[in-house]
Amino acid sequence: MVQQTPPTSSLSTARGTTAVPRRKPLHNGEHSAHSARVRSRRTTQTAPELQGLPKTFSFKQRLETFLPTGKADVIFTGIKEVSGEQKLAIQRGLIAVIVAVTALVILGNIMVFSATSVISIRDADLSSAQVATYAVAFRHGLFTVVGVTIGVLLARFPFHLYYRFAFPILLLGLVLQGLVLPFGKDVNGNKNWLALTSSIQIQPSEFLKLAAIVWMAAILAKFSVNDRRTVIKWILPVTGMLLATSLVVYPGDMGTGLIFALVTAGLMWLGGVRKFYFLGAAAAVALLVGVVAGTSSSRIVRITEFFHNFTTMPDIHTPTQADHALFAFGTGGIFGVGLGASKEKWRDLREAHTDFIFAIIGEELGMLGALAVVGIFLLLAWGILQIVLYHPSRFAKLFVSGAGLWLVGQAFLNMAVVSGLLPVFGVPLPFISQGGSAIMAGLFTVGVIVSAAYAVPGVRSEIKIRANIIHRTKTLVRRKGNDAS
Repeated sequence: MVQQTPPTSSLSTARGTTAVPRRKPLHNGEHSAHSARVRSRRTTQTAPELQGLPKTFSFKQRLETFLPTGKADVIFTGIKEVSGEQKLAIQRGLIAVIVAVTALVILGNIMVFSATSVISIRDADLSSAQVATYAVAFRHGLFTVVGVTIGVLLARFPFHLYYRFAFPILLLGLVLQGLVLPFGKDVNGNKNWLALTSSIQIQPSEFLKLAAIVWMAAILAKFSVNDRRTVIKWILPVTGMLLATSLVVYPGDMGTGLIFALVTAGLMWLGGVRKFYFLGAAAAVALLVGVVAGTSSSRIVRITEFFHNFTTMPDIHTPTQADHALFAFGTGGIFGVGLGASKEKWRDLREAHTDFIFAIIGEELGMLGALAVVGIFLLLAWGILQIVLYHPSRFAKLFVSGAGLWLVGQAFLNMAVVSGLLPVFGVPLPFISQGGSAIMAGLFTVGVIVSAAYAVPGVRSEIKIRANIIHRTKTLVRRKGNDAS
């Protein structure tokens, strides 16, 4: 009598046949557990833009997710599923951005209070009216509170609304900037200011940066594979950014115009423009910058002084603004002279509380304080990069990239100018320099970045859960400490 064996299924291989026993039927409890595991695997599927890539793929492969795929961006269809790796990376990036911006804003308000103390006391003494002693610093703090409040509101807006209203946002920014042509107030040769009251004025070009980035990211997010290879398709985004830049440069703000050029070039490259078009546009912009710089005697003097300082020591008899900044760094040394003890802010260093506040940081907090500021901006760049590389939406990638080019790029350009590595051109240090428009526009942008991160399912809820856990842990530790005492 032949003993029967249980039925088996076989898998053919190159070497032969391997017997595989059939799977046993699942009971009720086992079936529910199996279904839970299947649902868990389904909810951690990779987003459409990242499908087809290996589980661990290179930085270059992640950058390729910026390029058009021929499919509708998930911001239009709704982000439904992301991998656990993506969600965790975006959470890490978001936390890094919030921590870095918080540290910069706090440090900025402290340094504005220190850098403006001299002029505030002088204005209070010389003014016949009743002027608060630290009116400039208090006004900057008020603008910071307004920026944080509106930034939190912008973070709560659904991110797809920024795409839907991208053109009205740009139009509002252009109209606001256009008002400076007939009504602009001249500040040191720059008419990019609108006076609201006798003591309050705004700089519309700061808000136009945010509007232009949102609009260009929305335009590039709709590009198909063939669109990025067609020069006609690039006419609209380039023309829009050129119009915005022209409205800023014409009244005299060359520094902000360079930031617009930096953002435009970065978004064009990430959008997949051909190298021939990109290099041609870069050459045209470089030629235009040279022409604009050559038409202003003050800019020619700054460029001449920059190259002259490379071959000579700073002039102690007739020092330039860049020389005074170097004096500040030299006086500060490693540990600084102490908060509030700067000497260069006493009339010697012009714009000590705005464009050259980094020199005051180096003098009062020393090299360690200056390096700490550099490190915080690097943390901000890392957080933005995490969101950019792992976000499933192409519109979000492009917007956050443009915001990073603006905030981080402008920061390092400012620090390079103050350190004497670039000619002097007026751009503030984001989140630190005194200026209501600059601090509010920067915080608004951070709010939209947070909205982009919150658009990924699970990011917002898990951050809230972690915050609740931390709060409960602190409460428990505090209670145990009170019981022990």
